[in-house]
Amino acid sequence: MEPSLGETFPDKSDQDQPIEQILPAELVMPPEIQRPRPRTGMALVLSILAVGLFVGISWISQQEEQGTQDPELTRRVVAAEVQTIGQVYYALHYLLSNQGAGADETSDLLGDDLPTDSGPVSVRVATIVLYMAIDETRAAESLKELIELAEQYRDAVTDQDRRLIALAQRLVEQGKGAVELTTTEREFLRSELGWFGDLYASMARDASPALEQRVLRRAIRTAAVLGGGAIIVLTLAIVGCVAWPVCLYRWATRPERLHLQLEPIPAGFYLEAFATTMLLALGLQLLLPPLAGMVGVLAAQILATLGLAVLRRTREPARRWLRDLGLHRGRGLLREAFAGVTLYTMVLPVLFVGAVFTGWLSSWVEGAAEEPRTPLDAPETPMHPIIREMVETEPYTVIAVFLAAVVLAPLTEELVFRGALYRFVRGATARWPRGFSALLSALVCGLVFGIVHPQWLSYLPLALVGAVFCVGREWRGSLIASMVAHAIHNGIIVSLTFLLLVG
Repeated sequence: MEPSLGETFPDKSDQDQPIEQILPAELVMPPEIQRPRPRTGMALVLSILAVGLFVGISWISQQEEQGTQDPELTRRVVAAEVQTIGQVYYALHYLLSNQGAGADETSDLLGDDLPTDSGPVSVRVATIVLYMAIDETRAAESLKELIELAEQYRDAVTDQDRRLIALAQRLVEQGKGAVELTTTEREFLRSELGWFGDLYASMARDASPALEQRVLRRAIRTAAVLGGGAIIVLTLAIVGCVAWPVCLYRWATRPERLHLQLEPIPAGFYLEAFATTMLLALGLQLLLPPLAGMVGVLAAQILATLGLAVLRRTREPARRWLRDLGLHRGRGLLREAFAGVTLYTMVLPVLFVGAVFTGWLSSWVEGAAEEPRTPLDAPETPMHPIIREMVETEPYTVIAVFLAAVVLAPLTEELVFRGALYRFVRGATARWPRGFSALLSALVCGLVFGIVHPQWLSYLPLALVGAVFCVGREWRGSLIASMVAHAIHNGIIVSLTFLLLVG
């Protein structure tokens, strides 16, 4: 007799058995999930292409700008720079005179000739006005030289220049407290010479004490901004000089103080993210700023970070690759922010070394550059895009520049360079000794960071600053410290630029 169905397949549902003992093995084991592999080779080619395009486009733009700079913009920038120098000299002369220094002693301390006693007629006239305030003898000598140049290069002198020369000659010949000015001449001097025009008017016969005080306050404020800024930066630089050996000793003796921990995600994915972000940033910067000005710049900075979304291809939870990029709280927001201030002090000594080299290189480039057609022409000089924007002095433009430089640039650039690029190089060299791997990664990221910026003479300082920010990434693990240091650095530069060139 055939067995019943229950006898053939006994009911064992009440027994605790693994499912693989019930079902065939081929139905139990799921097929192996194929993890994607990073396309490192392609990402490397695209990264080199993106960096090369950044360099090439910047070089082409600078070549196109040579000979096509807006004369009015250049005049305003040069006038602002000369005005800053003049105000500092005037304030120093006032302070030295109040301390009992004689005219000869004051002249010796300030030097024989002012650095502004060259170039266009307006700059030379401004210098003559300043000479009249501090040393009338040098004013007469400078005026004589200017008149001779104006006669020799008549084609280079405009009607406004001749009017300025005539006013300067009247001041020198009649002397302080004797020259008379009409209302029209006062307005002309103010529009052409700015603060120097008010200084001229303060030496007129009917000058009011309020005008003299306003001229002096403006000069003292400028000197105080420069002097105070120099003292603060020097103090921070001294702290940085102390911080470097202390930190290096602590990291060497206790490596666990370095908080960078690498997730087991292949490094090539981060090179893909870097290449994608750079290409996206390049396209957006070519498209959006010409269409929307500073709004386009802000939009390009924000949208470029969307290229990091390619890390979703890792099929890892977002929290893992975000943490690997450095987007986490570290050891607490306040501690990371304080570490960012310390990191900025460590930037300053390195930045000083780069600035010394840049100063030497700048003087060499200026010596090798083509001389102006006449001694009354101003040579074209590279101008940072931020200066072009801030000289416009529109409130909206100034706010946009601060937002772009102090908020968005630290966020986006740290994500791209100290986040994606540093993580790639650091992960690719992780099998090497940690110190050598971190040093090489910082140098590579610093070199790339410097070369994608359009300021060629500032390449070395930018590269060194980028490398030190990488040290902060290795030290803290989180990007917060390097973002804070980056924001402080940009904030100081933009603030000084605004106060000296605009304010």
